[in-house]
Amino acid sequence: MFWGLVIRNHKVDVVFTATKKTDMVAEPVVAEVLGFRWGLQVAMERGLSHVIFELDAQVVVNCFKGIYVLSCISPFIRDCHDLYAIMADVSIVFTTRYCNEAAHELAQAAKTLGTRTWEGNSQNPMVWPLFAYVLFP
Repeated sequence: MFWGLVIRNHKVDVVFTATKKTDMVAEPVVAEVLGFRWGLQVAMERGLSHVIFELDAQVVVNCFKGIYVLSCISPFIRDCHDLYAIMADVSIVFTTRYCNEAAHELAQAAKTLGTRTWEGNSQNPMVWPLFAYVLFP
């Protein structure tokens, strides 16, 4: 599985990006919920509050909000709820793939880069044009 993560501040400036590569293989919905859990963990490690998690996996968002139950991801949803409950002023919303393009490009980059992190955009020029496109369409 491969994931990409983008953290933006209140001004919509990218302040942190990350890629993660694992040797695990899973169904797409499991990969999506595990990516969300990883995002929660990163946000907690960085001491973030007032966070809006934007996911383009509608089923994960609906399961997290209790609108839908999917037994194959229920244990991971519970993990996410536990992490979420510790954080201050957070929410989760569904967004389109278009709005999540930078994270998907980072996930693709993880295939060759492996697990890496960057503070801000300047240290990750490979994805800078993508952020400019996504943030200022």
